Amino acid sequence: MSTEQLYMLLAGIVIIGLSTLYVGIYNSIQRLINVIPEVASNITVLAQKRKDLISKLLSIVDSYGLHESGIATRVAAEFSGSQMSGGGATSVVARLASLRMAFPELKANGLYSSLMDELANVETQIADRRERYNSTVRAYNTMLAQFPNNILLKPLSLRPKQFLTDQELSS
Repeated sequence: MSTEQLYMLLAGIVIIGLSTLYVGIYNSIQRLINVIPEVASNITVLAQKRKDLISKLLSIVDSYGLHESGIATRVAAEFSGSQMSGGGATSVVARLASLRMAFPELKANGLYSSLMDELANVETQIADRRERYNSTVRAYNTMLAQFPNNILLKPLSLRPKQFLTDQELSS
């Protein structure tokens, strides 16, 4: 085997190796690009479910005549965003839970208790999905920043994604 043939073989191996590396990196980043919107969509569905549950709970509170004390109005106003500050929907859930303790007739209502349990379950699911979203975004951002990915993916003009915060979920 001549020296020229050896160089050609070596060049072929290097080209095949770099091509394989690029395809692997590209496929990994595409998988992450497709997972991020899926997880975000799951969070949106759960946030809508939370909103519906809170509306049902507010109607139960209202049916007990607690609107006379203004509690239902304050909770509804806070949830709708007129007094949204920091805690947002989470503080509404806490207020609804405290109503159960303050008014024994609500505590005895099976539907109210069932909806509160379901709401707690939805809150847990939202937290889990948020954690999955943020870990997927972290993997995506890390992949963009690592060498040699940062060089090989530069022509695709991919930008880092933002993490999802509690405040974004509450609004």
